[in-house]
Amino acid sequence: MTLDARVLYAHETGNFGALAAHDGQLYAGCLNTGRVLVFDLATGRERLVFTDAPGVTSLAAGPDRALYVGNAWRKHIVRCALGTGACETLATGFAQCVHLVASGEALYTGGGVGASHAVYRTDLRVKKKTSLGGKLGPVISLTDDPRGLLVTTNSTRTQPGALWRLAPGADTLTRLADGFRFCRRALWGPDGAVYFAAEGAPEDPSLSAVFRLVEGEARAVYARCFDPRGLAFFGARLVGVGFDGSVFEVSPGQPARALGTLGVSIQRAVQVGATLYVSAYAPRRHDKALIFALDLSAATGS
Repeated sequence: MTLDARVLYAHETGNFGALAAHDGQLYAGCLNTGRVLVFDLATGRERLVFTDAPGVTSLAAGPDRALYVGNAWRKHIVRCALGTGACETLATGFAQCVHLVASGEALYTGGGVGASHAVYRTDLRVKKKTSLGGKLGPVISLTDDPRGLLVTTNSTRTQPGALWRLAPGADTLTRLADGFRFCRRALWGPDGAVYFAAEGAPEDPSLSAVFRLVEGEARAVYARCFDPRGLAFFGARLVGVGFDGSVFEVSPGQPARALGTLGVSIQRAVQVGATLYVSAYAPRRHDKALIFALDLSAATGS
């Protein structure tokens, strides 16, 4: 097996659970210190962008040369102008800001487990916050795409986990698939279909798999992968990283094929071209922050 993963950053203190990439830069936010770093992907150099209060859980680079920082503990979003470094509070009153996505002139945010089960859109021009639907279930991921924002939610006592879509120009979310215990990650494939990782399907409660949405029906075309924290297409290949540090490739109708392990606990992942950037912490050392650069073109099985 071949796995080309280099350590971009390693530090004895910090927990970088927030990642975002934009215009050749990788941004990483630290939960327990509130620091936000930026890495120049061409040179590898790093610098401090901003220090918020502890609790940073999400980042998004906007179209207005600004970085948006979501803080789950302070329940606010801060806007930092990348040119001047000036920062201001954009919006407050969120139950949590665990997930953040900038798209066009709007910012989308959703809370995680234990938070308000809603997705909000904040208009960046007038700084107005509106709900796109509540009581969805714990929001686990937001994925932006010109074809529509994808949202995954976990189950509650009263409703199953589900996959949702916000169509371009729409004001409410549409449910695409449901019936799962956990719905983890979602992305659009090169074939125009939606792929998502879920666990506890109605037909097989023990199944943990990557599903492909076909004509409104979720079909488990790739099976047996553990708690994916990131999914990425490289050409027609679908590569994933699991919470346990595993790196795997999935093929139609086959169990996930192991490509190797990073030996860490993975939190977030963001793709830039042929590279998947992964934030993690060392096992039994939640205070040791690590960021890996995984070369998708070199990740191959035996």
